[in-house]
Amino acid sequence: MDKSQRRTGKMFAQQLRINSTALGVCLALALGCVGCAGSDVVSVKTPLQPGAVSRSQTFLVKDFAIENAVFAGDNADDASVVAQQKADIPGDLRRELVMALSRCGFKAHSYDEGVRVGDAVVIDGAVTHVNHGSGAARAWVGAGAGAAWMRAVVRIYKAETPADTLSEFTVEASSGGRGGLFASGDFTHSNVRDLADATAGFLDRNTR
Repeated sequence: MDKSQRRTGKMFAQQLRINSTALGVCLALALGCVGCAGSDVVSVKTPLQPGAVSRSQTFLVKDFAIENAVFAGDNADDASVVAQQKADIPGDLRRELVMALSRCGFKAHSYDEGVRVGDAVVIDGAVTHVNHGSGAARAWVGAGAGAAWMRAVVRIYKAETPADTLSEFTVEASSGGRGGLFASGDFTHSNVRDLADATAGFLDRNTR
């Protein structure tokens, strides 16, 4: 192999490396491989005391209030979108929470107005914030920029004594550091599901 052939081979290998790097960057942007979503209990106003509830009890989940929630980010100025989400989120959260509690081994059902089931425990609350963030920022910046997040206050009490709060805490869910083109979409349902998981996790950790 003469010098010109060796030079051509080196140039080809260098270009191949450049192309591979560019392809990797493009895939990372498209697939959103950096960052993750999640949820957590961010504050506890009234801790759940040991023995206050047990796994043998039935847990009834009500639709969370949402009328006073603060909407922000993408589509927050679209009255039709906000109205639709106010109609959908309470029922979606109730269903997701029933499923999350069931996965944790609780006997969970949707609350039926006017029905009292012995010493059943009621899970009630209010969605306080629905922030859609910025899909453009998530797609092109990532690393937490433009994150979509949702927050809710959860209240737990016995069906027979609704005025006596057994526990009250705040949960928050977020798209986190997700980035890339696939992260530019709507995270509403994902955040609703994560709020339910955080709530069920709190009960799972604090109930015998």
